[in-house]
Amino acid sequence: MTPRSITITTGARLHCGLLSLGATRRRQFGGVGLMLDRPGVSLRLMLAERDEVSGDESARHRVAELVARYRERCPAATRPPSCRVEVLTAILPHVGFGSGTQFGMAVAKGLSLMADEQGVATIELAQRVGRGRRSAIGIHGFDVGGLLVDGGKQRDVEVSPIVTRVDIPDDWRFLLVRPPSEVGCSGTDEFRAFDRLPPVPERTTDRLCGIIVMDLLPALHECDFDGFASALREFNHTVGSHFAVVQGGVFSSPRMEKLAAWLERREVIGVGQTSWGPTLFAACESAPAAEKVAQDIASTDWSDCVIEVARPLNRGATCEVEW
Repeated sequence: MTPRSITITTGARLHCGLLSLGATRRRQFGGVGLMLDRPGVSLRLMLAERDEVSGDESARHRVAELVARYRERCPAATRPPSCRVEVLTAILPHVGFGSGTQFGMAVAKGLSLMADEQGVATIELAQRVGRGRRSAIGIHGFDVGGLLVDGGKQRDVEVSPIVTRVDIPDDWRFLLVRPPSEVGCSGTDEFRAFDRLPPVPERTTDRLCGIIVMDLLPALHECDFDGFASALREFNHTVGSHFAVVQGGVFSSPRMEKLAAWLERREVIGVGQTSWGPTLFAACESAPAAEKVAQDIASTDWSDCVIEVARPLNRGATCEVEW
């Protein structure tokens, strides 16, 4: 039975950095990331005479491409009926929140349900819309939320496994600061950037793995905020130092690099860049602490930035079905 409508709502993904790149290890990429409750993607799918997309202008073309790709790759026996997809809320592209994956997963999940497919594996949905070329954190985060450790890929065609997934304490917050007119590396520029990057030395990968296993995860399990924030910063800055050859510094945005230093002078220690940036994140121990830092930033030279306070998202995307 085909539902009247399906609404899929996702969170946003922070990517804190890769573990391996171009080295002799069998696995490539890997990394650490987490899911937040905002910004998010929300799509409503309904039966229609032909495929069409409405809503947010910047997202319509992306969603239409994803629908077409899904139809090309899904099994012929479970091809969904024609649908109207309404973009209710959107994540801006190329600012570090994994918008492409969240859009892709929402489209794939919605279309599979419109075809009355139940329980299609998350990895299968990702492959139908062509996601998972490098990181799989946003793919698995769509499914289960929380903080995730990506184990990396052995072959180009596979989607990386998640080797660890942990809840983040509900009272912690993540301050997000984005310069209004900057975007991170993407598309052809991203491919060229990866080509220019030297291999990550094995000693650096070993150090990053040590931070995860000996510092970040134990602090998270013990709800030790200071330990978690310090480990998150060390991990992110270690990765950023390697990527400095293509992005110009630990941070891709000089403005955000100055803001990071300003925050750390005020003892906000869990500061980093998500993915290629330019968005800066800062882990905060509570909502009041995050709101206080946000207010302080709003009274400085960074007052023109987009400033949000996000909650950890310890569950997967939601799906509302109307029959």
